[in-house]
Amino acid sequence: MSSSLEKAIRQLENVEANLVKMEHLWDEMASRVSSAFNKRANDEDRDAYEDKARFFLEIASNMPAINGYKMPIDFMEYSDVFIESVEASECGELDALIHTQEKVFSQGGHLKEYRFKLENKRKELIRSRVLELLNTIEKLLGDLNLLHKRRHQNTKINDDRWTKMESIASEIDVLLGSTITRPDEWSNLYRHLHFGQKKDLDDITNTDFPGIKNFLEKALYGEYDPLPVSCKDLSEITAGRPFGEVSAKINWRVLTAESFERLIYELVRGAPGYENVQWLMHTNAPDSGRDISADKICRDDLTGLLKQRIIIQCKKSQGKGINDGDVASLCTQIEQWEPPRIDVLIIATTGRFSKDAVKYIEKANQSDRALRIEMWPDSHLESLVAKRPDLIAKFGLR
Repeated sequence: MSSSLEKAIRQLENVEANLVKMEHLWDEMASRVSSAFNKRANDEDRDAYEDKARFFLEIASNMPAINGYKMPIDFMEYSDVFIESVEASECGELDALIHTQEKVFSQGGHLKEYRFKLENKRKELIRSRVLELLNTIEKLLGDLNLLHKRRHQNTKINDDRWTKMESIASEIDVLLGSTITRPDEWSNLYRHLHFGQKKDLDDITNTDFPGIKNFLEKALYGEYDPLPVSCKDLSEITAGRPFGEVSAKINWRVLTAESFERLIYELVRGAPGYENVQWLMHTNAPDSGRDISADKICRDDLTGLLKQRIIIQCKKSQGKGINDGDVASLCTQIEQWEPPRIDVLIIATTGRFSKDAVKYIEKANQSDRALRIEMWPDSHLESLVAKRPDLIAKFGLR
């Protein structure tokens, strides 16, 4: 039985197929009507234009609205194009000719607008599922790497988890459709999945998948989607001379565990000195030893460049703080993700750290162990987020 998501994807595919037909029809219509616009009207072009227009109108009548937007039907009769272009030309004014040209070919702009909205709607539909599949691949890669750690490079991987990764890659391909271009590593992923040897597992883990995941995570989120603004002119909000206190408190309750991770991801990604920021593990995964990784770059005129590998563990508080047992558990889990060596573990939480947790971290940082632990409690996060009002608005934190 088809899932509701699959049924929805099929509907989108039908809409896109119809849109492609309309785009092809319009290209043919625009080509034919150009003769009339350039005052070279002929019966053959007129007949072809009118035939294509009939098909265009038939398909358009079956195209659904997108968030209330219904594509306008805005093309002219072939004979009217010829008459208006002659009149504009005889007028001798460039503006009149430009206006006529825009009027004749305006349908092309409406098609582009509809495609833009259709692509955004598809992103909205597939986003959660694609992210879920990417995190599943990452978990499978972790399991396979652990199992084949000491195998020879040419060892063939006969494992159901490998087959599952192939199936997931195919599903992602279907979900993305034509809306999202594939990253450069996508074809390499398929090639390595096909050969299925230990060296292919290494290439997927170290090269293909990190690039794919980073690319798709960015592509799935509408970076330029507008937030609602109630005023028409900013003078409206200053005219009344508003006064009073402004709360610095952040409403962490509006965040889910996943959205909290995304907030931290975007906070780090936008901070200077941090590179290669990646959102790694699926929220609430059984092995939740890491959520976000990054390279922190420190530049010093005397000592040169220092790069530190950082793992940020995100803990959405459920009414309790971080205790020493939580910290000890995280430190143990972190070891499973080496090599390469992790230099800094940051624990970010919407709650606070208990006294025992603070003592544990201070003692650990004074030991001979290379790993340094940093605490980002709610108060620290409030200070960081205050410098990013865009994130406050985007995540609805006020």
